[in-house]
Amino acid sequence: MDTPVYNAQLLSQALKGAKCGTWDWRIAEGIASFGPNYYRIAGYEPDEFPPKFEEFEKRIHPDDLALVRKTFQQYLAGESDFYTVEFRFKTKPGEWMWILGQGEITERDENGQPTRFTGLHVDISQSKQAQLNFEQERAFSTSLIDTAQMIVLILDVEGRIRRINPYMAEITGYEEDAVKGKDWFDTFLPPADYAEIREVFKKAVDDIEVRGLINPIVAKDGRVLLIEWYNKTLKDVHGAVFGVLSLGVDITARKQAEAAQCNLEEQLQQKHKMEAVGYMAGGMAHNFNNNLSIILGNIELAQMKEHNSEVIPLLKNAKIGALRSRDLVKKIMSYSRKAALKKEPIECTEVISETIALLKSTLPTTVNLNFEVKPGRIRTVVNADSSQIQEVLINLCNNAVHAMDEKGELKIMLDNVELSATDVPAQFEASPGFYAKLSVQDSGCGIAAEVLDKIFDPFFTTKEEYEGAGMGLATVQGIVAQHGGVIKVNSILGQGTVFDLYLPLVDKTATAAKTTNNLLLKGTEKILFVDDDPIIADLGEQLLTAMGYQVTTMTNSVEALKLFSANVEHYDLVITDQTMPNITGEELIREIKNIRPNIPTILSTGYSSKIDENKAKRLGISAFCLKPFDLPELLQTVRRVLGEDKN
Repeated sequence: MDTPVYNAQLLSQALKGAKCGTWDWRIAEGIASFGPNYYRIAGYEPDEFPPKFEEFEKRIHPDDLALVRKTFQQYLAGESDFYTVEFRFKTKPGEWMWILGQGEITERDENGQPTRFTGLHVDISQSKQAQLNFEQERAFSTSLIDTAQMIVLILDVEGRIRRINPYMAEITGYEEDAVKGKDWFDTFLPPADYAEIREVFKKAVDDIEVRGLINPIVAKDGRVLLIEWYNKTLKDVHGAVFGVLSLGVDITARKQAEAAQCNLEEQLQQKHKMEAVGYMAGGMAHNFNNNLSIILGNIELAQMKEHNSEVIPLLKNAKIGALRSRDLVKKIMSYSRKAALKKEPIECTEVISETIALLKSTLPTTVNLNFEVKPGRIRTVVNADSSQIQEVLINLCNNAVHAMDEKGELKIMLDNVELSATDVPAQFEASPGFYAKLSVQDSGCGIAAEVLDKIFDPFFTTKEEYEGAGMGLATVQGIVAQHGGVIKVNSILGQGTVFDLYLPLVDKTATAAKTTNNLLLKGTEKILFVDDDPIIADLGEQLLTAMGYQVTTMTNSVEALKLFSANVEHYDLVITDQTMPNITGEELIREIKNIRPNIPTILSTGYSSKIDENKAKRLGISAFCLKPFDLPELLQTVRRVLGEDKN
């Protein structure tokens, strides 16, 4: 094999291929000569570039000239072993070309001073531009990371933190320097999530793309942030994995808003469900109360006529049962928010004290009942039906005793609070303002979270079949809502439950409740009694006639109006049912009053969604009565109305 010969031609070709040009600088003479390739890469002809060092310096970029001179001086002074520098050089077309200059001293005089300096200039424009592009991209990426309003996290393959961006530092409270190099899982993740998230991290390291993963992180102050993650494997130029890039979006506020929206929708669904059941209850109450009126009326008549000592107690018990049925209907109507209330200003402390006195006589001695009034409380006067508020408290306390298995601590608390609009659940129509807060707290078994939102549903119960029908809390909610209030419940399994009742405060003093008597008041006036149910009409006639009144009954409201029109001055009182075909009771009274404006009238109903006591008063009706009423109540109302007659 022939040994290759490296002659000047081969060297020239090599320099040309490498885009290199030689230079030779004779320092003392200031002469700088350049090889053919040097002129070629710079675009000059030899006669266009005089061989002087000054001519060379003229073509160096002004911003780089000082660096070139400094590097040369450092080399001459022995501060560096080799001369190398990068600078921009102006080509003939006027463009700037990046040059890598390298060289060494090739001759010295007898004193050791350098006299000749020789080297190469290499065109590195392409690689320099690539480097600049890379640096610009890196600077852009860094700027993007630093300004991004999302989490940017870089981990190595062991899960150690290499980088967190300022946004992540801001929302978590950790500075980057404080966490760099630490284990990501130990620093930011709740312990319960370790295993699952480590598996996801392993997938990312194995170049398995993981998107849309949602998991929490813990901030420095203990706050838990919910983050949606997007992970990307990081590789070097050789394809080796060196880390994982994780982009995270803080969705804590969004998830909280979604939860609040879901809760609001559930509350509205609950409200609509309660309203639907309430309408159904109203329709049932009308027919049921009419039937109770028949039962009670017949019992009253039997008691008047029967003097057998064995039968009278049976009739008394039957009447008690009928009156309890009437009260049950009232409770259902209270739940459905359609019952008439007898509201008056009452002081909460008095109602609670009376309730506690009643409870202490029936509670097991193993239950410790206490009443606590919050310090600084002002007078808590509310506009309410005291008997219904008492019923609410008794119901809640009885439930509490059952939950405590008849032993433990039962506490009733009273306080004044202010509720904002956001404090009022959607199913209640309460307004922001100041409220009396009545709380019933027990130390019982608590209520499971999965049934907590169902406890106010009618007929829902966790008790055994013989222990309750599931109307207690539904009635409580109805009474509270009808008073313009709010009820809330908090419970922890194994620790107990607290029911908080909020009733609007009024700026009035409490008044004593009026008492009623059971005297059978008699009279002799003429009464027109109208009811489309023949049995009720007949009972009304018999009961009132037995008390001395002269009664005419009608079962058709149209015929009743004709009868009255033909005998305008004959009757002293008109008693009519509300729900009747053709002409309702309200319409009948209006027509009668058009004929004789000052005649006393009583409107009765088992239930009506069209009229209540307040509307009856506005229409000039003397009294409004809910069926079924017992005889003393009916007679007292009749006497009161007739006593108001101005004829």
